[in-house]
Amino acid sequence: MISGIFAVCMGFVLLEDSGYEILVPGNYFQGETEAVRGELWHGVYATSAGFELRTVELVVKAAHSLADRPHGERTGSLILVAGEEGKLLFLLQSEGGVFSPGSIHTELVNTGDLQIGVSIQVSDSCEVFTTEAGLFLSDGHVSQRLSDVYPDSHGEGVSVVWVGDLDGDNRIDVVLDDQPHYATKCFYRLFLSSEADPGSLVKEVARFSAVAC
Repeated sequence: MISGIFAVCMGFVLLEDSGYEILVPGNYFQGETEAVRGELWHGVYATSAGFELRTVELVVKAAHSLADRPHGERTGSLILVAGEEGKLLFLLQSEGGVFSPGSIHTELVNTGDLQIGVSIQVSDSCEVFTTEAGLFLSDGHVSQRLSDVYPDSHGEGVSVVWVGDLDGDNRIDVVLDDQPHYATKCFYRLFLSSEADPGSLVKEVARFSAVAC
C-alpha cells in the first residue's frame, strides 16, 4: 500500500526506465512537472466521433499557485496544448514510438471513485472489480491487482480514467487515478498490455502525481 504524503511527490515518475510518461493538463506548483514548451506528446481526446490519439504541442505558461504571494511572482505552471478541439483526457509519451495518431478502441471512461464490491464488464473477456484486497483487472483466467481501494475515505479514492487499446496490440490497457492521500490532486497511473510480464495482463509503465494544497 502507498501511504503518507510522500506518495504524492510530484510530477513524472519513470518506472524502471520504462521510457513512458503520462501527463495531465492543468495548473501545478513549482517543480511538479518538468514539461517543456513546444514538446510533442500524444493527447487522448474524446470527440463526437469517438476517441482519438493526436500529436499535440505543449504550451507551458507561468501561473500563480497557492504558494505565491498576492501580486507576486508566478511560480506555478499551466500546462495546455496548442489549438486542438475536443475534450483532452490526458497526454502520453514514449521513447519507442509506441503510440500512433488515429482512432483508439475505448471500452470504459471515468468510473468515478470505486467502492468495495464493484464489478464492471469492460469487454467480452475482461472486467474490473474491487474487493477488500484491492482493484483488479481480470480476463477470466488471470486476475491482476492494480491498486488499493479506500472504503473509509477521507479524501482518498481510486477511479478508472480510461480502458481500451492505447498501444495497438488489440489488448486492454488501463489508466487509473489512484489518490492515496487527501492532499493528492491527481495520481495517474498508466498500465500497458504490450509491456506485461508473463502471467500478467498489464504492466505499470508511468505515473504522474500532483498535490492539491
